[in-house]
Amino acid sequence: MIWGRWVNVAVCSLAAHLFVAPATAQEIRVIDGDTFELDGEVIRLWRIDAPELGQTCERDGEVVRVGELAADELRNTLVPGLPCLQVDTDQYGRTIARRYGVSGGIDTEGDGLTLATDLGLVLVLSGHAWDWPEYSDGTYQGAQENAQANGFGVWQEGMDCIPPWEWREGSRDR
Repeated sequence: MIWGRWVNVAVCSLAAHLFVAPATAQEIRVIDGDTFELDGEVIRLWRIDAPELGQTCERDGEVVRVGELAADELRNTLVPGLPCLQVDTDQYGRTIARRYGVSGGIDTEGDGLTLATDLGLVLVLSGHAWDWPEYSDGTYQGAQENAQANGFGVWQEGMDCIPPWEWREGSRDR
């Protein structure tokens, strides 16, 4: 079981603690494919890494703006009122949170929550994010393999793309 504090994600309001609170006035701004800002608090999704906003890949000689596509997918997937669980704070002061749905699906951790609408899972399954091996312990590896096998997102046939952590490292070297 993962212990942390519950926050309401309509997204995550720090006023809630270990329960899902009703949504209040919320201003959401997507920063990139795995990070958004809610009422001034920066939320980073747990155990995934999505392309950076400026990241591009090539598909059959054409530039594909995968960072913008990942941000669009996150923007289209954020649903007001769904809960998330803060699991950590990163070195940049961002809240690291896992986002859950509240009905359907399988309770994989025995905590009454399901992965039916786990936002990290959705982004990896759609090929808009990677399972981040440095931090994930393989949490979303099966989902990534599924996206690869089906040619979704960055795994489309003919797509030449590197993971965001490698892209960031290359950006620092330039």
